[in-house]
Amino acid sequence: MDIKRIKYSHELLKHNIRLEKELSMVIREIVIQQEACNHIKVCLGWNGPYQDRDTSFHTCLFCQKDDPDSQYRTIDATNYRKLKYSHGENEMIREKRLLDIQSLALDIMRENPKITETELVEKLNKIIAEEELKTKEIEKRLGYRHI
Repeated sequence: MDIKRIKYSHELLKHNIRLEKELSMVIREIVIQQEACNHIKVCLGWNGPYQDRDTSFHTCLFCQKDDPDSQYRTIDATNYRKLKYSHGENEMIREKRLLDIQSLALDIMRENPKITETELVEKLNKIIAEEELKTKEIEKRLGYRHI
C-alpha cells in the first residue's frame, strides 16, 4: 500500500471540502449583494461582428449581476481600451475591462465620496468617451479600419 498517495488523497479531499464550503459562502454573499445593489448597468462588449442589443453583454458595475434592470443610463464601455480588449468577445476580456472600470469608479468615489450614482455614471461615460477619441486617433495614425 502506498501510504504517501493515500495521505495525499486525504489532504486533497480535506482541501476540496474546505474550498467547496468557502465557495458556497461566497455565492450566498454575492446573491445578497446583488439583491441589495442599486444597479448601474455597464455594456462590456458584444459577441459577433455587429454591436447590437441581442449580442451585447451587460453587467452591474458593482455586483456583477448579468443584465440588471437599472434606473441609470447604461455605461457603454464596449470600446473602452479597445486596443487592449478588442470588442469584448470573450468572458476573460470582459472581466478585465470591468475590473478597469470598477477601479476607475472607485478612484472617482474616493476623490468625491459624496458623488451620486447619476454623477458617477456621467463622469464614467465622459472618461470613456475621451478614451475612445484617443483610441480612434491612434487607430487612424496606425491605419486601422473602423467597423
